[in-house]
Amino acid sequence: MRNVLYFSFLVLLLSSCKTFSKVAANNSITPTKDGYIAVTNDVITFELLTFGDFEFASSKHEYKKLNREYKPMYRNIIVYGVTKNPSYEFYVVVGKLQDRSYATYYFKSIKVDDKYISLAISKEAPASDVKFIMDNLKALFESEQ
Repeated sequence: MRNVLYFSFLVLLLSSCKTFSKVAANNSITPTKDGYIAVTNDVITFELLTFGDFEFASSKHEYKKLNREYKPMYRNIIVYGVTKNPSYEFYVVVGKLQDRSYATYYFKSIKVDDKYISLAISKEAPASDVKFIMDNLKALFESEQ
């Protein structure tokens, strides 16, 4: 019995630490009429507005196409975005991020329903881009308390 519990815990632990979250498959990435890109998710109901020159990944396979040299900085990624001019990246992840990379990323966390999601933007981003993207990470529906 003890081995069964240990094995169950191990499977749960390993499945919860995937690079991309299962909810990433529910991402919708669409252009807006203003020339921005809206990233939304049907499961974790949030919206992120970004600039139109980003490329996005919602899976490890897509990430490798965009960034072959480096492994992702985080786990449980909902969406990864990268732009080349100026060159910087961002991650939206399930949960609150730990402070292990404060030297290289800016952070914002919001509560969506009963979960937190976090945005991490690399510090290479211009200050105006950081402000715009952080200001445009929003929950689509308020939690019912």
